[in-house]
Amino acid sequence: MSGKTTTCVRADQLNRRLGARQMDLFGSPAVRGGIDAPVWRDLPSETQDALVNLMTQLMLEHAQRQASATVTVETSHDH
Repeated sequence: MSGKTTTCVRADQLNRRLGARQMDLFGSPAVRGGIDAPVWRDLPSETQDALVNLMTQLMLEHAQRQASATVTVETSHDH
């Protein structure tokens, strides 16, 4: 087993013991651990569209911040 896989397995075990987990929005109710969350395909198309747009905006803003941080670090190394 690789180091990365071992680390992931240990993190999963720790998360289970601590009760920390991330909800799988796209999985079946059994996969979601019985959490009473809506199933993606059951959401109205307007809600799906709004969520996709919000997640896209979030990812683009995150990428932009990461790119800005990289430029700042590279600029500081030039001096």
